[in-house]
Amino acid sequence: MGSQIRTLVITFILISLSACFDRSISGSYVARDSSSADLLQVTQAQDGKIVGTLQHIALKSGGRIETSMANVSGVVDGESLTLTVSMAGFPISRNLSGTVTASALELNLIGNVGVVASAHFARGSVADFNSEAERLAQAGQSIKAENLRNDQIEALDRSALDLEKALNESPLVS
Repeated sequence: MGSQIRTLVITFILISLSACFDRSISGSYVARDSSSADLLQVTQAQDGKIVGTLQHIALKSGGRIETSMANVSGVVDGESLTLTVSMAGFPISRNLSGTVTASALELNLIGNVGVVASAHFARGSVADFNSEAERLAQAGQSIKAENLRNDQIEALDRSALDLEKALNESPLVS
């Protein structure tokens, strides 16, 4: 009986330890901010090599939506991560480094002024990304509707000014 309990305890410990060392980052990750969202889907092989895709959607001026897709390859070693992101259809690639946590990837990006910023990609799903894409599309529609209203108001103002000018120049007005 004591031998069976000891075997059971050792088996439980080994299973627990193997779960601690299983640091595969395979899966979907979503990054978001007020005007964009990204979906990073990666598969990690046993040797640490990574392949995947990065989908990006951004709300641009005037309410326009812009999308892009890139291929991703790289390697993970413990908590360190290096990715090469290649725009689909273009011979341009960008290297990114970062760290792996239990629930996210933190990727380092160089900003416009050369300052390194961190992009937080939380474990997520395609549905999470689609929700963000819908939010951005609705915001874009609101911006377009507001711009249309402003254009209509400007057109009415111009018409009113033209009418006032015509009335002031009319010989009937004394």
